[in-house]
Amino acid sequence: MHLPTSPLVMRVYCLLLLLICGIVVELFYQTGGQWLSSQRRIQTVTQAAAVRARLESEITSATALGSGLASYLTARHDSQNPEEIDSVLASLFRQSRHVRNFGVAMGYRIAFVYPPVGNEQALGQDYHDLSEQWPLVEKTIETRTPLMAGPLELAQGGSGLIYRIPVYVGDQYWGMVSTVLDSSSVFAAAGLDGKDSRYAYALRGADATGASGAVFFGAADLFDQQETLGMDVDVPGGRWLLAVKPAQEGGALEHWLLLGRLAGWTFSVLFAYLLWSWLLLHRRMAELALYDTLTGLPNRNLLMDRLSQMIHRADRQGRPLSLLYIDLDGFKRVNDTLGHKVGDMVLLEVATRLHTALRRSDTVTRWGGDEFVALLGSSDREAAAAIAENLCRAVDAPIQIGDQEVKVGASVGIAVYPDDGDNATALMRLADLRMYHQKEERRRPVTAEQPA
Repeated sequence: MHLPTSPLVMRVYCLLLLLICGIVVELFYQTGGQWLSSQRRIQTVTQAAAVRARLESEITSATALGSGLASYLTARHDSQNPEEIDSVLASLFRQSRHVRNFGVAMGYRIAFVYPPVGNEQALGQDYHDLSEQWPLVEKTIETRTPLMAGPLELAQGGSGLIYRIPVYVGDQYWGMVSTVLDSSSVFAAAGLDGKDSRYAYALRGADATGASGAVFFGAADLFDQQETLGMDVDVPGGRWLLAVKPAQEGGALEHWLLLGRLAGWTFSVLFAYLLWSWLLLHRRMAELALYDTLTGLPNRNLLMDRLSQMIHRADRQGRPLSLLYIDLDGFKRVNDTLGHKVGDMVLLEVATRLHTALRRSDTVTRWGGDEFVALLGSSDREAAAAIAENLCRAVDAPIQIGDQEVKVGASVGIAVYPDDGDNATALMRLADLRMYHQKEERRRPVTAEQPA
């Protein structure tokens, strides 16, 4: 498998890997978040349904006593006995759970209240005189429908729900039965006493007016929040709207999901970094295999590969190519007299000069030691000889190493494809041989000038 060695391509590979891993992490996070949201929704619906059921049950059980009292009065309207009515009221009160008091109005005036202690102000009141309550009383009478009013502040203290039942004898209005419930007691029995910290609750629809009514329990802004669930509660004569919202955004599972997301991104970044490190190592190993570690030029392995490619290209295009085998003259003396460190610096400078002197389409490689090979595409023997002269002049120029000047020369052997050989090995062998012939002819000494 071919692996990328270009830094840009390597970066793209690593970024793509990080992007893919990140997408997978986010998909898992989003899926987990949606699952948690659905679970919270299910739990909230279950909780809201339970609270609604308890509210309706508590109100129904408490108001059923008033309904029984109204039936009794309808049946006994023509044979009323105050003592009997007081006895019935006392009996009903003992059976009640949330009832603050029972009231019986004959016509529009309250004639009986139980218990009488603490409710003395109500006795004898005319509904017409109760300006705030009269509209609902009138509605109850006109519609002949029991109606839940409130919660409202009671004269006896506290807040209450007033359940009124109109009593009709035939088609004639006879009177009214009112049952005052302790609203705090009803709400506490339904689980709205603040002991359940998992959820926040609110109720609206005072006087059984539903979603359009006023908020009478909890925070009003709860109805506008995103995760709030609304559920209707049926009460006599109308409904309330119950709002339920989880008090915490997901709890422990949400924290684990966030930790999983963080771990996923950490793994993704680490994985991308490991891939980057591995690609860098692969690139370094490829460079060691194909490039010279000192000069950075292609080495003999890459040279033979490129020479084979250039031969195939020359065959297709019908153009010659030339190979220059270059050996430095006097380099051994530099190494022996000035040391290998200076020798390495000379090789670096020579490699730079050779690379600069060649055309962009040409390639210079380090064959080994102080030997270099240049590949000249689309060059005949005459053009190769001219380039060889330029290379020799470039190498002959003095090299400044610190405060000392070093001079080396170059011997060049030329082989041209296809005249001098039909394969890479033959061309290399002939160019090497011609280089040694030129070296024998030149015998140029190497001089190293030492500072004074």
